[in-house]
Amino acid sequence: MLDAQFVISHSVSMKLDQYLAERNLTSPAFGDMVGIDASTIWRIKEGKRKPEWNTMEKILVGTDGLVTPNDYLSDSLKRKIK
Repeated sequence: MLDAQFVISHSVSMKLDQYLAERNLTSPAFGDMVGIDASTIWRIKEGKRKPEWNTMEKILVGTDGLVTPNDYLSDSLKRKIK
């Protein structure tokens, strides 16, 4: 389960598309690594879908904490937690 305090306070993060590009990873390759369907990874990466919590947990763990749920919070919620 995600630690909410870690998610809110973790300041070093990047978007999933940036993480994949910097590591020359494709959506299918990353999806295989973390157990998420490649089409789901692609939709999240392209901003067409926000990840569900169980998916976000897999992404958080698979990226060693570099891609966090903070990237997918609405702007109004981000302002409330800062």
